[in-house]
Amino acid sequence: MGPAAYRADGSGIGRSSGMFADRGVGEPGTGAGTGDLTWALHNVWLSYRHSMDKALLRDTVHPVLRRALSAYLHFLTPGSDGKLHLPSTLSPEYPVVPPRDTTHDLALIRWGCQTLVESAELLGIDDALTPRWQEVPARLTPCPADHNGDLITKSVTRRHALTGAHRGYSYTGAASVCATTGDGDTAIGYLRKFFDPSTRFPCRANTHHTEAGPVIETPLSASQSLHDMFCQSRGGVVRVFPAFRPPGPT
Repeated sequence: MGPAAYRADGSGIGRSSGMFADRGVGEPGTGAGTGDLTWALHNVWLSYRHSMDKALLRDTVHPVLRRALSAYLHFLTPGSDGKLHLPSTLSPEYPVVPPRDTTHDLALIRWGCQTLVESAELLGIDDALTPRWQEVPARLTPCPADHNGDLITKSVTRRHALTGAHRGYSYTGAASVCATTGDGDTAIGYLRKFFDPSTRFPCRANTHHTEAGPVIETPLSASQSLHDMFCQSRGGVVRVFPAFRPPGPT
């Protein structure tokens, strides 16, 4: 579901809904969330990568991702700098709504275009949209960065210094980010905080943690954080123990 003009070739889902998944997608340009279907498809793509089941790639990932990306293509617009830009959209659960070019959506568009090109080649699909999927990442505006090109390290350090705002997902999210940058010592430090019962909103003995109510997704993400410390795969390279250093002499 989504804006009527996008429905012929595009698809999307709302962030939360009832059992019939009938919540509409936000209107681009209003600070609403638009990328949830593409985000969810990354998890489906991970299932494909773990299983290498071509049927999953052919029947689900490629056709649904094609429609999810087509929705984005309707509201990507060129700017005076020659780059493609997004109107105001939303990073889920982040309170600040940027006027344009939300990093959440820029990353999803880049991943989606790359995945569609690669999956079409693997499946032997001669798709008329392939040139567009190749063009968009080349013209898409880059993610924000300072004059040194550094963004993630400083933003994580700043954000996680605000301990009064910490929730359980603050620790697991930071652990995965630090693991991705190879900083295993800081990553395990965040995970230890999550399992420390004296911490704000820790993991409980029953594997839940409590915010407004008991929830399970953050303890599950802690498992992913450990996985990120032990094994990472990107760019066709599997990295073993990229952010893990065993205790004691090495």
